[in-house]
Amino acid sequence: MKNIHDLIAKINLPSELFRVINKKDVAEDLSLYLIGVKILFFNNFRPYLKLNTHYHYIPDEDALIAIIKYMIHPNDRYSIKTQDVKESVLRVKDCLELQINFEDHYEDNKNYINVANGVYDINKQKLLPHNNNYCFDYCFAFSYIPKNDRKLDTYKYFVESSIGNNNEASLLNVIGYSLSSLDDVKKAIIFIGPGNSAKSKILDLIEKGIGIDYVRTNAFDQIGSEASVASYEGGIKVNLSRDVTIGKIKEDGGFKSVISCEPINGRLLYKNHTSVTPRVHFIAASNAFPQYRNPDDASLDRLTVIRVAGYKGKPDPKFPQKLFSEVDSICSEAVDVLKNFIESNYDFKLSKESLELINHEKAKLHTAESFLNECFEFDTNGYVSSVGLYNMYIDWCKRNAFEPIGKSKFYDIVKLSNSSIIYKKVPNGASYVNGFYGLKLRTNISTCDDNYNKISNSGDKENQVKYDTDEKPKSKSA
Repeated sequence: MKNIHDLIAKINLPSELFRVINKKDVAEDLSLYLIGVKILFFNNFRPYLKLNTHYHYIPDEDALIAIIKYMIHPNDRYSIKTQDVKESVLRVKDCLELQINFEDHYEDNKNYINVANGVYDINKQKLLPHNNNYCFDYCFAFSYIPKNDRKLDTYKYFVESSIGNNNEASLLNVIGYSLSSLDDVKKAIIFIGPGNSAKSKILDLIEKGIGIDYVRTNAFDQIGSEASVASYEGGIKVNLSRDVTIGKIKEDGGFKSVISCEPINGRLLYKNHTSVTPRVHFIAASNAFPQYRNPDDASLDRLTVIRVAGYKGKPDPKFPQKLFSEVDSICSEAVDVLKNFIESNYDFKLSKESLELINHEKAKLHTAESFLNECFEFDTNGYVSSVGLYNMYIDWCKRNAFEPIGKSKFYDIVKLSNSSIIYKKVPNGASYVNGFYGLKLRTNISTCDDNYNKISNSGDKENQVKYDTDEKPKSKSA
């Protein structure tokens, strides 16, 4: 939380500070005073101070009491009991005159960013004066700098030597996105690359621009847990995960919900459940791709992956200091791209390498479907034994460095891949075995031909993949 003295300096303190008149019920008089001066407000019973630039969340009770005491006349400030101050807060926290609902203003504020020196208008790409009528629950640390006054020398070297020039557009879009209130994107961002590639410096840069009061650092595999969800209250804008290797994501439902900014229940230890609509962007840096307990397309669709090239420059112990000195210029450059980012339907402009990485992960979810599409075509006259088909699939996975799925799941996928496929006994020499009617091996498929020839010439009739001919056995299929 900000320094208490810094917060007090930003409060428009009333000209007349509170004086003790009725010593028998100080809490009652102080409650009426707080209602009258309208400096302390509540959103779902959570206390916010009205500052010159925004409404600031005060999660710490002791800090809140200390701030309220500054509204008390110096002659009475140290004679009032702390319990009386606590009681006055309890009495006014449900007062209708002091209620504010930030969700009511969220849609109107999505195209604005509250920064240290004003309010940035995304559509007009210009800075406006601060105005508390916007009802922002945050104020970022960086100041917007006009284009001609920006210094970006260290940043450009950082992109060239670490991130890769092919990722420059993506990086600006990510930084701009992290500084915005856009909740339609429904994506978490992961920078993936080798160790010592300065990935974490991107997250440090974002944290410097936003300010520590609006940042959480929950591990990426825990962002959907109840404790993490509850921690996103109070104007939190971004969660930065610095994980060398991301653990297995177990809370699949919560993971998808928080990234999609959907209402979800959270709970801190020893606290009651609370409903939260997290307006948080999730940015991570890791050496490896995240793993899911129950991977599916919906989970991978929530990810935007940026493959970092790796550090190629000379070691410079002062590099972070040089980079962070440009934070105002970098963040200003990033918010200026948001207008085009929105108009492009949130295109992060990923590099070819980044797209290949996420596509490979998606392909790992659909190895059976990919195998069938590559090696077979649907034909009502074709048939294949189930054992032979699965053995071909195992070999195909080895060739493509994929982990094969189990037999039962594989057979289920084959059955559902086309309505013409029938699972029943198929010809196998003079007998019949379990197999599939409706599949025909494609011709001129190099990835399958060698394996097919090997199986066909092995003498293992049960492994054969055949095409229907007039040489079927005369006995009736079972």
